[in-house]
Amino acid sequence: MDDLGAVSEPSVQTEQEDDKSKLPETDLPQPPDSNPTGRPAEAWKSGLCACCNNPCNALVTALFPCVTFGQVAEMVDEGNIACCTSITLYMGMCLAIGLGIGLCCKWKYGLCKQTADYRTKLRKKFNLPQSPAPDWAAHLCCHWCALCQEYRELQSRGFDPSLGWKKNEAKNREKDQQQTMEHPMNQNDEMKKLSSIKVGILVSVFQSSSTLLFTTELLLQHVEIIADS
Repeated sequence: MDDLGAVSEPSVQTEQEDDKSKLPETDLPQPPDSNPTGRPAEAWKSGLCACCNNPCNALVTALFPCVTFGQVAEMVDEGNIACCTSITLYMGMCLAIGLGIGLCCKWKYGLCKQTADYRTKLRKKFNLPQSPAPDWAAHLCCHWCALCQEYRELQSRGFDPSLGWKKNEAKNREKDQQQTMEHPMNQNDEMKKLSSIKVGILVSVFQSSSTLLFTTELLLQHVEIIADS
């Protein structure tokens, strides 16, 4: 009887192991996907400390960082949040930071988190890497430089954050209309070129045929002269 009990215990363990192996793969924890798009990350158009590439924006950001943040936030949110709303939110957090030392750390973290969230949205929008530091660290340690870099990134991609989302959208619409107008004009130019080529070919064929007729007439005249002689 002891031998039968010894044999039955491993069989129970093997059945439990088989049941565990039959669990669906979805129940197992999966690592988070850092790049859900699957595309290779693009590089930033300018570095974090390249503020001198746009001195005007660097000066505005140094004096009024809330303005640059509001312009970037409006472009990233595609006009869903107005620039004035983001500026008011930024200034409210700065005012809360200045109320007292006890609230300083809490509201400073909230301000950096708010601005870092828009940096994250910008990166996902253009598939940019999280460099040279995490978004929250970039805004915590180099807040003004991070705002300038985000502003320059939008400029390098054909946007003008100082105009706002609606004016940028109207500007891009005008460009598309101009391109559609230029496309049929280019087709007309190509048709004109083809027609001129055809006319040139016809003229050359006519000239060659007239030359051939002239030479045949001369040959016939020579044949008649030889025949008379």
